[in-house]
Amino acid sequence: MWEVDQRENVEAKEKRLRKALGTIPPNVKLVPADFDRDDLGSILAAHGYSAAKRTFFVWEAVSQYLTEQGVRATFDWLAKAAPGSRLAFTYVRKDFLDGKTSYGWESGYRLVDLQGPNLRF
Repeated sequence: MWEVDQRENVEAKEKRLRKALGTIPPNVKLVPADFDRDDLGSILAAHGYSAAKRTFFVWEAVSQYLTEQGVRATFDWLAKAAPGSRLAFTYVRKDFLDGKTSYGWESGYRLVDLQGPNLRF
């Protein structure tokens, strides 16, 4: 399993895993990456990931923090995954982020609005 996240988040996850388990399980790879700047394929390959193997990707609560270019680059890389690979992801609609509609979830929009420029796409 490869857990890809921003460096500070990876460091926090590593600390929590070490505290809870005493070590990082050998099947868990904590991979620091910046989806907007880094080449995801190269970074994962350096951590033992094989693009030739069927993979189930979970891309949850990430895309809204990235630039459009970062999202598109990630999807371009994912599109080259081995046959049979699957992707589960979450996203936030642009019109919600822009405040054009709340889809009946005004309290949720207030939370989004508080994050301001952190939410991009």
